Amino acid sequence: MALPVQDEPHLLQFNHQCQPEEASKSLPFLAIGSGQSTADPFLAFIRRVFWPNAEPRLKDGIFAIAWALDYSIKAQPGGIADPIQIVLLEKLQTNEWKARELSEDELGQHRQMIRSLEEEFPQFTKRTFSEPSSEPIPQPQKASHPS
Repeated sequence: MALPVQDEPHLLQFNHQCQPEEASKSLPFLAIGSGQSTADPFLAFIRRVFWPNAEPRLKDGIFAIAWALDYSIKAQPGGIADPIQIVLLEKLQTNEWKARELSEDELGQHRQMIRSLEEEFPQFTKRTFSEPSSEPIPQPQKASHPS
């Protein structure tokens, strides 16, 4: 649930016992529902890679959520499905708060960025691992058992 408290936006989730947990600088994303077990580790990965020492900006957060939803839909067929819906809690110029669903055009920009990144990953590994390694492959060590 997103709501304004003392004129500041807050994001809360409630567990099955109605215990609240609030998003914070150290935990800026909350996943709920059937895709949570897939989305939570993916969101943690995105956070570690893109914003290890900073809070994501709003557009970064939208991108992260869109990518996590896209990934979860592909990784868990039947668990969650398209269409992706992202809703923002925004403060209007009239100082009122209003929920607004992102348009398909707004989501399209994030989907294009996701596709670009996913297409770049194989190129990255080709550049990084294109040179044959001269180091031998490490062999597993046999465990020694005391007599």
